[in-house]
Amino acid sequence: MKKQFILMLGTSARGGMATVVDNLLSLDWNGYSVNYISTHIGTHRSIQLLHYFKSIIMAFPWFLNPKVRIVHLHVSKRGSFYRKYLFLCVSKILRKKILIHTHGADFFEFYYNSNSLVKFFVRHFFGLGDAVCVLSKERESAYTALALVDPKRIHVVPNFVSLPNDRPDDFLESDGNIHVLFMGVLCARKGVDDLIRAFGDLRMKNVILTIAGDGEATFYRKMIIDLNLDGQTQLPGWTSGTAREELFRKADIFILPSYQEDLPMAILEAMAYGLPIISTPVAGIPSLVIDGYNGFLISPGDVRNLTDKLRTLAMDQDLRQSMGKKSHERVKEYFDKDIVQRRLEKLYDELTESGIQGKHKC
Repeated sequence: MKKQFILMLGTSARGGMATVVDNLLSLDWNGYSVNYISTHIGTHRSIQLLHYFKSIIMAFPWFLNPKVRIVHLHVSKRGSFYRKYLFLCVSKILRKKILIHTHGADFFEFYYNSNSLVKFFVRHFFGLGDAVCVLSKERESAYTALALVDPKRIHVVPNFVSLPNDRPDDFLESDGNIHVLFMGVLCARKGVDDLIRAFGDLRMKNVILTIAGDGEATFYRKMIIDLNLDGQTQLPGWTSGTAREELFRKADIFILPSYQEDLPMAILEAMAYGLPIISTPVAGIPSLVIDGYNGFLISPGDVRNLTDKLRTLAMDQDLRQSMGKKSHERVKEYFDKDIVQRRLEKLYDELTESGIQGKHKC
């Protein structure tokens, strides 16, 4: 069977979207050749602009190639949206099938706070797509409620994560401390302020907090010192590869007390490594974490409850292990790469066969 060609456009900047793209590119697609061009990198704005112009030049031959049937656009708020708009219009003019893959915790905030002209372009953008991928049923409901996308063209395709080769039971080498891990951008939207305050209220000397990521590191380092938590708190910065894996292996509890999210890759990774999760019931997180089953969900900003749930898990090894195993099994059942790949391939099939025939959900 001849392979169908797909042009995929996204970002190389650090974050969840880049992780999703990397995961998709690692797959061995059945019947498809996926060709990726980065339209954005996380660096100085002048370099970003040059990179964007370079991506336009690189994409031009692919757009003219009749073998390219689908253009798969990974899009988020603001700059990501504006960068993809040009590619979307060119795709439509050249009669390519367009798959819009949405990401980002605060896309709806971007939409609500935009003027009427930008809102018009957002609606036009989604109106030109042949299919739109959202990461959770919660996001599907949000897009439908705003009438941004025809419900018949929305497809729920969650993020996925590869399971580690060894079992979570093999990670239980303990140094006598309870290791709590946060991983993500260091900012108030991710609940880092609340996490540090909750950790200060915990007052358990055998609990070590690791806050891994980039962002407002200087601000939070000062906050940690002011609260006399620097002896129990580590800020290793942004981690990837082996260093990232080691943090997950060493952790006993994963926390992401966000105010806004989509379907966080960090939670999926933590679940794959068999960790109990403490998070918030925003966007797609309830599709990952079931309160009282594989972790706890608290209201954003509820520092007291965050402290209580952290203490509950820190003091109960059996509960940590039980919830952690359920996290691992939940990833295996619903968010494994083979499951998500089959859904995307079926969606690609329907696009290349000139029609969207149904909806794919978790």
